[in-house]
Amino acid sequence: MRKVLLGTNGWMAAVWVLWGGTAFTDASQASLPSRSQAGLSERVALLDDALPGHDRAANARLAGALADKGFEVTRLTADQLLASDALAAQRFSVLVLTHCGALPAGAVRTVDRLAREGVHTFCIGGPFADRSLWRVDGRWLDAAGRAALAERVVPAYRPFEIKAGMEITAWRRASSEGAANNTFSLVPEGPEGTFCLRMDIERLQGWEIRHSPEVPRLFGQGDDFITFCAKSGEPMAQLAVEIIERDGSRWIAVAELTHAWRRVGLPLAAFQYWQDSATKGRRGGTGDRLRADQAVRICFGMSASHTPAMVGGAHTVWLADVGSARDPFAAADLALPPADLSLEGLYPRYKTHTVTGEVTVAGMSCRDVVCAIPRTRGEGYGRGAKWRFVTLAEARRSDGRTGGACEWLLLNSHSNRAGSVFAGFGYRDPAVWSSPAVLTRVVSAVERVTRGSLIEAAGPGQFAYWPGEPVTCGASVRRFGVSPREGTVTFSVEREGRTVWRAPVSRTFAHGVADCKAVWQPPPEPAEYRYRVLFSDGACEETVSQTFAVLASEPDPGGAFITAREGSFWLKGERWYPVGMNYWPLYVSGMDHADYWAGWLRDPYYAPEEVERDLNHLAELGVNMVSIQTPPPREYRNLLDFLRRCRRHAIYVNLYLGQASPLAFNEAELKGYLETARLPGNAAVFAYDTIWEPGNHVFKNDAARARWDGAWRDWIDERYGSLARAERDWGVKARRGADGRAVSPPDAWFREDGAWRVQMAAYRRFMDTLTSRLWGKAHRRLRELDPNHLISFRQGNTLPYDFALSGPVKHIDFICPEGYAIPDTDEGEDAIGFITRYVAFTTGGKPVVWSEFGLSVWDGVRMTQHAAAIARQGRYSERFYRTGLAAGAAGTVPWWWVGGYRVGERSDFGVIEPDWVERPAARLIRSYAPRFKTVREPVVPTEWFAFDRDAHAGGYWRAAFHEGAAAYRAARQTGHMLGVRSPGSGLSQTEAVGLAVGNVPCDGTNPPKYLDAEFTRLQIRDAHGAWREAENGAVIMVAQGHPVRARTAVGNTQAATWRADDRLHAVTLRVREKAVGGRTLGRHVLPQRRDGLPADAPYLADADFGEIDLFQAEGTTTAVVLPAEISVQMEVAHQPPIPFGEVRTFTLEAKSMDAR
Repeated sequence: MRKVLLGTNGWMAAVWVLWGGTAFTDASQASLPSRSQAGLSERVALLDDALPGHDRAANARLAGALADKGFEVTRLTADQLLASDALAAQRFSVLVLTHCGALPAGAVRTVDRLAREGVHTFCIGGPFADRSLWRVDGRWLDAAGRAALAERVVPAYRPFEIKAGMEITAWRRASSEGAANNTFSLVPEGPEGTFCLRMDIERLQGWEIRHSPEVPRLFGQGDDFITFCAKSGEPMAQLAVEIIERDGSRWIAVAELTHAWRRVGLPLAAFQYWQDSATKGRRGGTGDRLRADQAVRICFGMSASHTPAMVGGAHTVWLADVGSARDPFAAADLALPPADLSLEGLYPRYKTHTVTGEVTVAGMSCRDVVCAIPRTRGEGYGRGAKWRFVTLAEARRSDGRTGGACEWLLLNSHSNRAGSVFAGFGYRDPAVWSSPAVLTRVVSAVERVTRGSLIEAAGPGQFAYWPGEPVTCGASVRRFGVSPREGTVTFSVEREGRTVWRAPVSRTFAHGVADCKAVWQPPPEPAEYRYRVLFSDGACEETVSQTFAVLASEPDPGGAFITAREGSFWLKGERWYPVGMNYWPLYVSGMDHADYWAGWLRDPYYAPEEVERDLNHLAELGVNMVSIQTPPPREYRNLLDFLRRCRRHAIYVNLYLGQASPLAFNEAELKGYLETARLPGNAAVFAYDTIWEPGNHVFKNDAARARWDGAWRDWIDERYGSLARAERDWGVKARRGADGRAVSPPDAWFREDGAWRVQMAAYRRFMDTLTSRLWGKAHRRLRELDPNHLISFRQGNTLPYDFALSGPVKHIDFICPEGYAIPDTDEGEDAIGFITRYVAFTTGGKPVVWSEFGLSVWDGVRMTQHAAAIARQGRYSERFYRTGLAAGAAGTVPWWWVGGYRVGERSDFGVIEPDWVERPAARLIRSYAPRFKTVREPVVPTEWFAFDRDAHAGGYWRAAFHEGAAAYRAARQTGHMLGVRSPGSGLSQTEAVGLAVGNVPCDGTNPPKYLDAEFTRLQIRDAHGAWREAENGAVIMVAQGHPVRARTAVGNTQAATWRADDRLHAVTLRVREKAVGGRTLGRHVLPQRRDGLPADAPYLADADFGEIDLFQAEGTTTAVVLPAEISVQMEVAHQPPIPFGEVRTFTLEAKSMDAR
């Protein structure tokens, strides 16, 4: 029979490639033990067939070693391995798969099924199921045969013909590099001189895609296979193929091309849902797939997300004869191993890694061993961990460093595979794994999971306790042996190497899981302890150990917290610079999305020992800050444990606190979290990160902006008086919704300049105003709850609809731009410099921290890291270190620590390999950390760029990658440092009143361009003496017959300074009746300083009016009959008067105090 190999890389990446095939002979059928035979735990099934690469002599040595220990070994053929009735839990307790990299494609489901039935699987070699075999017509088919089958498939249906005269302009371009000289043409360069499509990409940076015209149907009736001819201008290339459905769902596969014409075939299963689809949240879930009958468009191109190996180069691709057919693989039952199935510690291959080269294992030399990525190790009791990972042996490099666990057990606990074990011995060489030393360890591990016991979890329930709390220690022990056995669990606690508590607990351990507990009362003083839980039953003995702590109850002193002023961070009187890392533990590499996305600080996933290893490595690199996310409130103690570990390494934590989100502020949860975790007193926290990348989504498209359409209409009324008045300024009509009311501008207006420029300037001002109010309200309350910590948020990408660099800047302590929109070019590096200088201006000189940047190095075709991409990642990252430092950034925080495959996102941005090897991006930190930490004054501009955001509809996004970047480059080339300012910088209110938003004349009925304001505080003392915030629409009862007292502070959110000494054009707080033409009820000039001199209010400063009589003007009180609707706004004395900024409108009602 014929047997063939196919890499499972294929099913992961949806790429089919030719491999060579060889004919082999099947093993003879072995008789299987009956279901009724006794001694199930003694039975082992061993795959032993003449499969490619399988060494049956080595198999015989393994079978003999097992038999010598009393095991009944049944040798299976490949067919028997797949026979669900024959291979069942009632017949065997252990399945051993040697040479486990080359297996029938159905083996993955077999192992999954058996694990659910309680059967243990031992894999030798690996990675498990990395190559697949299929039986067709009594023969084994390999990848070469499978690929040949795909290449023979010609279209049965063609949605369009590529021929002379074809309308090429109908193919729409989508590109991140709009100005690039990329072409798409119809040329007679196809097979045998036929016409074909040719795509030339000058230099790929982000994405370059060509969309076909929409067709009534892309697939023929009943077809489920896309086929086309293609070639590239280089020996090997990757091509992204996208299919778009009628509802906007996008499905993308990746094809591998060569410099010769060849036919490419892609089944529906090759296409994976792309989250950046109009149907995100409604499509793409479990079980969803590309719907051929709904497909209306096909696209070809390259992108950093799907073809990262192509980034940075010039490329040419030719395409011909595009069509559909019936899937030949489905017809021949050539299903690939399931893409959505996960066997932790084994499969898919990204749950392991290979340590290449010479290593030493337990004194034995070998090469190229497969190691599992560790998971939780059973530390802690009652925490719901899904697994316990046990290292049996580590691969050591020549320098003594570990490469990982090449012999391991993974005990499944809290899942539908509970009680089953996945074991791995990652030796590909049969001479190694069948050597006496390794066979002894393999057989010992088989004995352990059939006749012995394993600790599932052990230790205290938490790793952080408050003084006075008792510590309950427990142990869950799983006995695999059928016969009960007496055993003892000994709990002990050490402090500084000395045992301070010991409690043995003896009991009978029957088959299954048994628990033991003991309670210890630690002394009240803060201390770190190490617990040890020893299990022994005379045959098995093992220990689980970890540190935990009793925390200090007193808050840290004020001087221990990091502060920000004068453009720098400060710690204990000295400047401090964050050399950061976006941190998830290395052990989440390859973890299923549902697991790592739940949060590594949750009880089931927190592994302190692995975290401690990471922190040691981070500190040794020079990292002194990590950005993380908080766990749910009930699991806050894991956060406290992590914070204390960071403190020991002098690493501070930038803590994402979603309860404080300006868009979803939850005061009850926030207050509860802060109080319960006592975070306000914990100086290990550097700052709070309150919202994740809002610049990417808040105003992203029509659907996102629809949320704010009501606020947009209110803003128009507030700042222009009416939509008609606004449209007179704009020169174009506002878009209308179905109800005829104004809605946001369309997407294109955010990118392209045109007649809508003035309206876009107004909308961008609205974006700033809205977000500043929202952020201000949330962050002020957070500061009231925790006055000790800094507050900021990560911006997101610099995109056409971004607001984060100019909107909420008054309400943050430092600013955190991200770099994903920055191309890997010298021009991109200029953009880094300009953005750094620009945000130094918009924030009024607050510290700048580049909070995310990086490149994915994952090759989606081969499902592994790409060497060229790893090198490029380092070069790209250095652009941020080099130019960020030069332009005055205070710190950098690359994305992210974890190397290896990130499930869900299908990426690998890590700077550390899963085997702890530092990628160039990590080694950069060693080089730049000392430079960033060197004390320096904030940079001083020597050349200025006056940036007028209203001059182009694209706003600062446009400038960042064009005029601004060019200005930064020009300044640096002449030895200068660029400073950015507004044309309104330095103006007074008198000089600023002539120009309105959009560079049109200001006449008192439109918003001044360089004057804006928002209320930091506007509180009214009510009839009971309480201060109430006068929000829009509020109704407040005040004491009848008494002056109305208000506490007011107003922030300056635009460039012009409010000069207090200009009485002729005074900036005043005007109080008036809300009705049209309503009379002035009060007017208050800018407050004076404590020394009696006028107090100017420059950009981002507050004018604090203190406590005032609301209805007073120039010392005279105005009589007001209540109830009355009141309006309060800032105004410049002028002819006509120029009102500006936020308007607060509320109702005051009188309450007779005699009625009490």
